[in-house]
Amino acid sequence: NTEDDRVEFLNGITTEVAAKSHINLNARNLYVADGNSVKELLILAQFLHRASILAEIEAEPDETFNVENNVESYKKSRSLATEITEIGARLHESLNTESDDKKERSKAIKFLKSVTGLSVEGSEKDHIESSIIHILDSTRDEVERLDKQCRILLSNEK
Repeated sequence: NTEDDRVEFLNGITTEVAAKSHINLNARNLYVADGNSVKELLILAQFLHRASILAEIEAEPDETFNVENNVESYKKSRSLATEITEIGARLHESLNTESDDKKERSKAIKFLKSVTGLSVEGSEKDHIESSIIHILDSTRDEVERLDKQCRILLSNEK
């Protein structure tokens, strides 16, 4: 889930695609998740589409040219291209919020470490301790006040 893991994942994918299909995808464009990454993915989708068409032609050489199959194939290709574009857009939005998310995640981890005592120093721990002391003091004062009222009520009943 870290940035390094995403970079490693994209580098692995681009290396594998280059090795298997001789298509060089730009990992930086894929990581940015903008229009350029969609273009990169479209290159791969077109290659796969052409390969599937060639596989169908080789599998059924007797079949004559069928417009309906080509239209169906075209529709599938369009829907796949649309889906790739939508996924790329969602990825772009997620990566845009990553810097803010990373800051918040770091704050949360730092806070949790300070609370659990993994990090001895920290203003969060001091704040929590002072808040707890304040709450305990106010609770003691309230208990004393209620105890005094109870004694007054008991004396009034006699």
